[in-house]
Amino acid sequence: MLPELKTALNPAAVLFHSWWDRSLFLLIVIGIGWAISAGLTRFMRHLFRERSWPTDLIDPMAQVSRLLLLVLPVLLVLPLLQLEPVIYEWTRHGLALVCIWLITLFAFRGVAQFKGLVIYHYESQSPQDMTGEARKAQTQILMLESILKFLILLSGVAMALMTFDRIRQVGMSLLASAGIAGVVLGFAAQKFIATLIAGFQIALTQPIRIGDQVIVEGEFGTIEDITLTYVVVRLWDLRRLVMPTPSFIDKPFQNWTHTSAKLMGTVFLHTDYTVPVAELRAELERLVAKHPLWNGEKCALHVTDAQATTLQLRVLVSADNADQLWDLRVDLREKLIAWLQLNHPQSLPKTRVAFESEAKTADEKTA
Repeated sequence: MLPELKTALNPAAVLFHSWWDRSLFLLIVIGIGWAISAGLTRFMRHLFRERSWPTDLIDPMAQVSRLLLLVLPVLLVLPLLQLEPVIYEWTRHGLALVCIWLITLFAFRGVAQFKGLVIYHYESQSPQDMTGEARKAQTQILMLESILKFLILLSGVAMALMTFDRIRQVGMSLLASAGIAGVVLGFAAQKFIATLIAGFQIALTQPIRIGDQVIVEGEFGTIEDITLTYVVVRLWDLRRLVMPTPSFIDKPFQNWTHTSAKLMGTVFLHTDYTVPVAELRAELERLVAKHPLWNGEKCALHVTDAQATTLQLRVLVSADNADQLWDLRVDLREKLIAWLQLNHPQSLPKTRVAFESEAKTADEKTA
């Protein structure tokens, strides 16, 4: 090709006569990228302050976007630098991998920022609004975060691998035998796929949510974490029960806070037949009226059984959640027993034995 025609078709041949020209051009491109990044960061900080959002959420994304806007322009103008073919290919491939990694990381942190904004929105509201709607939204956003991060990571790894020519050729060869490979992988990964489907089902139907109080495998605990593959239940003694997600789809369990955290609980007392039930009921009403854990909805005392030697009394009370209900029940049990011991000790359970005299027995035998 003639030198004049080559120069006309390639403007870089006129612009760059040495490495100094190329270096100066790269510095200008990097400076433009840095200026755009700084402007976007300042705009986002201003937007966050206007909406009273926590500005520390934007810092992780600002760091990645600054690096991305420095590397991406260099990759775009790289063909204009007229580098040696080997140097050009290695540099282009390296910058492409860095850009894919930064884009993946940017998407990861964007999902985390969205989750932080949703959680901050509900945490800034009153505690009354945090009981049901906030736990539902928190569960949905955590499950959505897991799904999106899985898809983002899978896409990032796939794009990075496809930049290698040999791996791309291997991928095309594998696609040719995708029928057999799909059948084999389907049988091998059916349990894993079932677990993922159970995770999606929990995210959509929400039989459990973060903070729900459940009884599962005979243990009482609180749902602490939900992922696509397992659920962490914090037990009452601070142990952690880790269960696969299909367990909450295939097996029955008790959810004490599915629609509301309010609960009713019972206290059973066994007393003598001489117990003054009306006075005991009045004492119960007096105790719960000034008790800070009673929610004011339910308070009752009934005689539920009459056994050979004792009466069974059932106290029914309500509280706003399971923890408060437990403390209310044990406190009422203790105070009601103490009241009986102090005011009506004869009403406590006792065993009666009747003795007959020997003379009376002998007369009965003679007769």
